Amino acid sequence: MKIPLLDDGRVDIKTLRDQVDWNNLSAFESMLVTLLDYNWERLYGEIKEHPELANLAWEDDRTLLGIAAHDGQFEIVKLLVESGADINHLCRCYTPIYGAVCSGNPEIVRYLIQRGVTKSLNYKCEWKENTPLQRAAYEGLIEIARLLIEAGADINSINSKGRTPLDLAALRRRIEVVLLLVQHHARHQQPETTEYIEELRLDE
Repeated sequence: MKIPLLDDGRVDIKTLRDQVDWNNLSAFESMLVTLLDYNWERLYGEIKEHPELANLAWEDDRTLLGIAAHDGQFEIVKLLVESGADINHLCRCYTPIYGAVCSGNPEIVRYLIQRGVTKSLNYKCEWKENTPLQRAAYEGLIEIARLLIEAGADINSINSKGRTPLDLAALRRRIEVVLLLVQHHARHQQPETTEYIEELRLDE
């Protein structure tokens, strides 16, 4: 499968749109040009046939691994990693580990950590500049939060709104995550977090 690339190695979407046969798109081409039509069953077969697709990146730096992780497609995630996809690829939209957190699937998170997530573990994504742990704290994903902390995630990272993971968990009243973070001596920045912790009587 011939995919046109820019000089930096990312997919040249404009050229691809000009040259594809719109009546006979592969699943991968459809995904690239629409960012909507994800036929994961067909994609699985195409990746097995063309493992070189595993590391292609969109013009906004998103990768197929990040999208698959975000969609909770564990089998696709494993195939991509086994085909050489970069699990530490950095992207402001979402890294593979951040996408895995968004999916809410702890098995994907655990798998990526076991496969060697390092520099992307504390990378800040989206406009609020949240780390994977901050996103997990905000969503109340206790098992995922525990996995990230055990992997070495920064429990005191501050996002663009001035909130730490503990602040975000307290903001959403995610009591299990709050308790976990307090047990790990996490700090907070917001006065309302202090009030919430006092309500829970965690300082007694």
